[in-house]
Amino acid sequence: MAGGFQQPERAGRITRKHDSYYPKTGSAGANVVTISESAPSSDVSVAYAAEELPKGYAVAVGPDGLLYKATPLFSDSKIAFFIASRTYASGEVVSLDQPERVTVPGASFTPGSALWLRVGTPNVSHSPLTVPSGTEDVIQHVAVAITTTDLLVQIGMPLIFE
Repeated sequence: MAGGFQQPERAGRITRKHDSYYPKTGSAGANVVTISESAPSSDVSVAYAAEELPKGYAVAVGPDGLLYKATPLFSDSKIAFFIASRTYASGEVVSLDQPERVTVPGASFTPGSALWLRVGTPNVSHSPLTVPSGTEDVIQHVAVAITTTDLLVQIGMPLIFE
């Protein structure tokens, strides 16, 4: 097949060209597929959803190379990588090239306010973590609300309480 499609067993690493701190999988990356177009700058990476990933949730790449709902607990190794632009079923192939703007019907975001990775449904909140707990010890900016239902995705560097 033209374009260099790799089967999941031979997968490469996960990267986003503009963000060098995102995870790069090694041997655990067997669940990542890289699709290369004719031009090197048009690579698109995909991975499998390990669980349902609802639209508007922050999503993480787990240590096994699968995609999970992100959690603000460092020991979980599920730091936010992107926000799901639609709902993905468990086992579904998900493009890691997600849009920068995500609409979440029925949401009630505060326009102009930042959103942070938090425990909850959904896993983003206007309130940043201020005190670590047994379920949260990571502060990570993930988006800014443009309207009550639209987010501008801005995944920030995670900060970990020690």
